[in-house]
Amino acid sequence: MRLPSLRLPAFKTSWLLLLTAIGAGLLAAFAASRYLSGRMADIEARGKARTVSVVVARKDLPKGAALSADNVAVRMVPQEHAHSGAILPEQFDRIDGQVLAFPLKSGDAVLWSLLEPRRPATFSARVEEGRRAITLPVDDINSMSGMLEPGDVIDLMATLDQQGRKRTFALLQGARVLATGQRAIDGAAGGERKHYSTVTLDVTPEQARELISARDSGKLTALLRNPRDGIAAA
Repeated sequence: MRLPSLRLPAFKTSWLLLLTAIGAGLLAAFAASRYLSGRMADIEARGKARTVSVVVARKDLPKGAALSADNVAVRMVPQEHAHSGAILPEQFDRIDGQVLAFPLKSGDAVLWSLLEPRRPATFSARVEEGRRAITLPVDDINSMSGMLEPGDVIDLMATLDQQGRKRTFALLQGARVLATGQRAIDGAAGGERKHYSTVTLDVTPEQARELISARDSGKLTALLRNPRDGIAAA
């Protein structure tokens, strides 16, 4: 015997569907609210986290690249994630122009350990543009028995034999002593004087030619003078 099926009235079915939809909507709204609350909490936590500024590469930099304001930038990073060897913006003046020992990717922090160590300036870098440094053996000049010091100012007198008669004249006036032996101006130190066999002078190219010619043709004598003395040697 076939039993008849029980059907709900149409209006009851509609209410059931409506209540189900409302429940699903409330559940979705609750889940979305929880998600948004969590995201807001994360954002607020990040905002409250302490940050630090570090110097980073503005673009990919190869090994040997010289650092400058054109190829680096400043980036804020969480303090807990900042490398202990990272260079800070206020330290950039100390590395400006320094060369990378390793390549850097864009955005990578510049670390002290990635830099080539600074090399001392060469002696030629101390010679001003348009000037020349000429080294004379001490035997070729009277060096005041070792009294000359880097930074001293001297006149050089030349004595030449002309037709059997000796003639002495001022060849060079107010020449600055760049070095005595291997002691340069910025390396000069007080105390016991050391033996040296050469003296290096700061001259013009024309004066260098005259010095070489006079050295080969006669005798040179150095006269020590006060650096504030503007009176020409007779």
